[in-house]
Amino acid sequence: MSINDFVNSIKSGLLIKNGVITKVIGNPKKVVIPKGITEIGDFAFFYCLSLTEVVIPGTVKRIGKNAFEGVYNLASVKISNGVEKIDDYAFFYCPSLSSIQIPGSVNKIGRNAFYGCPSLKSVTIAEGVKEIGDYAFSNCPALKSVHIPNSVNKIGEESFDDTVKIIYLPQDLAEDTTLQK
Repeated sequence: MSINDFVNSIKSGLLIKNGVITKVIGNPKKVVIPKGITEIGDFAFFYCLSLTEVVIPGTVKRIGKNAFEGVYNLASVKISNGVEKIDDYAFFYCPSLSSIQIPGSVNKIGRNAFYGCPSLKSVTIAEGVKEIGDYAFSNCPALKSVHIPNSVNKIGEESFDDTVKIIYLPQDLAEDTTLQK
């Protein structure tokens, strides 16, 4: 990393190495991830208590493990088309998050990705998503219904717990998959 790259990453409030955000610097309320960033690293925003809003461009291919875990005040997340993977525990225990739209470019929603988001009421999963990991939306008591697109071919164990009353499944997935409680 050159000195100019280092200074630019400090100015943006993000520590960036080789196109990967490795750590947030300071206490930002809103972060617009710069275009050109390819990954949000594991634990990059871990317990960043000041953060309320994040915008993720399509140049980001992976949202890392535990990237936004415990970001208590995170209420708004915009994930652009182009993101391919939301890794395990990426948004684990974000109690202020009330809705999320998963673009069709996402291949996999990881294990426990949105586990323990008690305010999460609305989940939109776009056509193109292929896999929903174990416990991905468990322990989200405000979530009452979810529409699963035709592209999903694997739903992990207890991806949606018993607080979700209605799950709309594509016909072929409903015939081939057993959702476990």
